[in-house]
Amino acid sequence: IALTDGAEGLAAVQLEVGRPIHPMLASTAADVGAAMAALGGTAQVEWKLDGARVQLHVDEGRVAIYTRNLNPVTDRLPHVVEWARSLPCRSAILDGEVLGFHTDDDGRDLGPRSFQDTISTFATQAAPELAPDDGSGAGGFLVRPYFFDLMALDGRSLIDEPLRDRSAALGELVGERRIPAVVATSAEEAAVH
Repeated sequence: IALTDGAEGLAAVQLEVGRPIHPMLASTAADVGAAMAALGGTAQVEWKLDGARVQLHVDEGRVAIYTRNLNPVTDRLPHVVEWARSLPCRSAILDGEVLGFHTDDDGRDLGPRSFQDTISTFATQAAPELAPDDGSGAGGFLVRPYFFDLMALDGRSLIDEPLRDRSAALGELVGERRIPAVVATSAEEAAVH
């Protein structure tokens, strides 16, 4: 596009629901103070969940789920697909993690599985072997999605919107499936969270 259409062509490129994009990756800092300084003294501090990174695309009831490497894994997560279809929107692109949980024979949550268990099951097992996230009593293993960013909503790209605005919209969209976060204005406050 750059070679044939120049800057005007590049400016026309937009997010497209159903076409995965490479994730933004975190960078390191020497400590919390250095990170806060690099961010201008204010930062959103989120829980770090030890799951498998996913990008979820919803478009008029159609759902696609991709890994951090842009591999499609929709068929491995039918319970996440059903959950996504219940979202109060026409379309969305979300960035987050799926976490594995142990369940008993009655489908009750017994707590998180290790990262190694989650990623191994996520990477190798077909959907019928995963217990649905509906408390149906299947037992064994279930996967739940949690999200930290909303990149598009109802046909509008949010990529250039401030994080505070995307976070507010994300919370309204996914409720308890939003990864907890606080806005910190000092290294001491950030370190507590």
